[in-house]
Amino acid sequence: METKPLQNFFTNHLGLLYRSALRKKQPDRLLYLAVPSEVYREFFLIQFIQEVIAEHRLKLLVFEPSQQEIVLWKE
Repeated sequence: METKPLQNFFTNHLGLLYRSALRKKQPDRLLYLAVPSEVYREFFLIQFIQEVIAEHRLKLLVFEPSQQEIVLWKE
């Protein structure tokens, strides 16, 4: 995958507004960001992105689209 679509995927799916709204309506609900395994390997393992994930306390669900299988839950 190209870097630009990966960056767009990350930016568009961070969902800060959604997370804030959900926190107000359903504060006990856990929200996971679903990420295809290829995107996770090529983008989410970059050190800076790892720091952003930690800073925002994002929970990730990494899946393999071709097999429709979850490969990693990351809290």
